[in-house]
Amino acid sequence: MELSSYIALAEAAVGIAQANLGPLVAKLSGDVAAGKAELERSESDIEEYRAITMRLREQLAALSNAAVGTPCKDTLDRMILEKSGDLLMQYRLWCAPFGFELKPEDLPKPAW
Repeated sequence: MELSSYIALAEAAVGIAQANLGPLVAKLSGDVAAGKAELERSESDIEEYRAITMRLREQLAALSNAAVGTPCKDTLDRMILEKSGDLLMQYRLWCAPFGFELKPEDLPKPAW
């Protein structure tokens, strides 16, 4: 679920930033392809999923930082925040058993 979410987020980022940040977009596109391939491999394990997810997360952060001063910065940041909401809700749901949520019943259903 997490890797799939980051792949979707990265694909959207590529669409927004490709005209302004070519080299970083190319690297991110390569990680997207690697993530998709990892999801399709039947012998993949959780550590491989974590590694590619971390690379996607790092590349998205680098892309956002590099976008400062470009025409795509505001659109890119807005998209990252909007698309991250569902993922953050799943993280909160995962941690709900620890008692930090005031209203755990208001959280979405698990996506896993």
